[in-house]
Amino acid sequence: MHLDWLQIKRVRNLSDVHIEAIPQINLITGENASGKTAILESIYLLARARSFRTPRIQEVIKKGDKALQVTACIIDSLAGRTTLGIEKGRGQMTLRNNGTTVKTVSEQAKNLPLVLITPDTHLLVTGTPKQRRHWLDWAMFHVEQRYLEDWRSYFKALRHRNALLKAGKMSNTLYESWEKTMVETGVRLQKARESFIQKVQKTANPLLNKVFPGFFEIKYNLGVSGDEEQFSAYLMNERAKDRVYGFTGQGPHRTDLDFIYENERVAATFSRGQLKLFISVLVLSEAKVLASLIGESPIILIDDYSAELDIKASEYLLSILNEGPFQVFLTTIGEPRQSSVFDSAAVFHVEHGEVQKVVK
Repeated sequence: MHLDWLQIKRVRNLSDVHIEAIPQINLITGENASGKTAILESIYLLARARSFRTPRIQEVIKKGDKALQVTACIIDSLAGRTTLGIEKGRGQMTLRNNGTTVKTVSEQAKNLPLVLITPDTHLLVTGTPKQRRHWLDWAMFHVEQRYLEDWRSYFKALRHRNALLKAGKMSNTLYESWEKTMVETGVRLQKARESFIQKVQKTANPLLNKVFPGFFEIKYNLGVSGDEEQFSAYLMNERAKDRVYGFTGQGPHRTDLDFIYENERVAATFSRGQLKLFISVLVLSEAKVLASLIGESPIILIDDYSAELDIKASEYLLSILNEGPFQVFLTTIGEPRQSSVFDSAAVFHVEHGEVQKVVK
């Protein structure tokens, strides 16, 4: 899958920008506050209907305007040529696919799978368990047809069980139906997650070994066994304890990931530069697994690709990107580091919200 052209209107300082992209590497250069990241933000908005920089859409819309608009032509091997669009303002949003209204953000996300790496991506390792679960759930949503349905059913049942707990309800029959749903859907979620993590680790290990010789492991901390009988028994046995706290203590909503290198936690031992390279390789491994499972390559967005990386690490990251099979959009401040990878790249320079393609 790749983005053929992109039209951006009223996104931050980008008034009306048209970009003709290539299926391989697209490099976006410019100084700080020129509008480089806004291009990546626009692609992300088109796919996810939200910004990765702020939850407040009014901050993204160009000052003085009421709504932004992003349109793109997407080409993939299954659907062929598709035009996707989003128009969004405060309190209103319209998503379109070839002129037809798209009803849900999840449907739009299916149409445009993408992977994002920003200077904040280190939070995947150093941040909260919720952030790691969010990263995993978005990947699984693309991989497993039933995953989103199970996820929604599980959390609906969880909310009802928690409401009973907070109310101090004692009757077992009130809990049983919701716990049955939690067990059935929760075990499927856990198994799907574990399977995907194993595939990511298998893909990431040889790539990481070239710069971090040794053994890398993703530990998936279940908290509660993925076995239906054990999970069911846990929920029943823990009702009294959970009533004291007013919420369900364990389950897929509380699981976490830990990243281990040579028996040490990556979060505690890696420098910022090492962490940036580690996470970039990990996320690209996720993208490779997604491509193999869904039959289409997600689009890769990387903001300030060389930040905190030395020349050797930067070149290694570029070499992975160059191998494909991804379309990549990279930003960098000022002139990019010299690399043969950029010989065949499309280069766009951004200045004061204006975008020009650089003729080589």
